[in-house]
Amino acid sequence: MQSFLVFCAALALIPLVCSFRSAGGPSRIRKSSLYMGRAAAVRAATKGKTDAAKAKNNNRFAKKIIMTVKDGGADPEKNRALGNVIAEAKVNNVPMDVIKRNIDKASAADTADYAESLFEFMGAGGIG
Repeated sequence: MQSFLVFCAALALIPLVCSFRSAGGPSRIRKSSLYMGRAAAVRAATKGKTDAAKAKNNNRFAKKIIMTVKDGGADPEKNRALGNVIAEAKVNNVPMDVIKRNIDKASAADTADYAESLFEFMGAGGIG
């Protein structure tokens, strides 16, 4: 009976003993199994900036494509302005999927029409 009590006491102390490191402090348990470190965080931030720049570029050309299709039609052979915008988009690495999707989108009747606008602002002291 006495050996059984010693055994139970030892079992009760195991979590306490295991919760301390060899240096004497409590062990830290990570909540996430995926813990990649600083290099992955830097890569993710860089990728985020690159993706944002690509999205901005693609959106700019999408609006240009929609405007030119609304003005002259969806055929690049007949609409030279559309052909020029497509060529410029290819130079700026816009995927053909984005180009085709926006041509189809502009061909639909319910698409909003984008128009170029020029704004003039007056600053302090009447400076334009």
